Amino acid sequence: MKKLLYGLFCSLVMLAGCSAKEEPEVQGQTQEEDAVQENTVETEADAFEPTEPEYYEIEGVDRELSDVEKDLLRKPGIFSGENYNEEKVNEAIDQ
Repeated sequence: MKKLLYGLFCSLVMLAGCSAKEEPEVQGQTQEEDAVQENTVETEADAFEPTEPEYYEIEGVDRELSDVEKDLLRKPGIFSGENYNEEKVNEAIDQ
């Protein structure tokens, strides 16, 4: 009897939670979304165009390299290792 009541209670809670209707959109939220869309349009024009990465050349390989192996052959970028400067990185991100 207890199991039956417990099962009935759990199913009622689940049905009540799953049948909740979505809240109507608030007008303030749509204005914020429009502002965000305007900002993305502005940034697309000034978007950063990444350069094609350079890779080390290897010889004597009898098979095609896997994606991981190709990634390991990538040369260091402009902000890697000793060249890392957080201010310069943040400036590059902001542009």
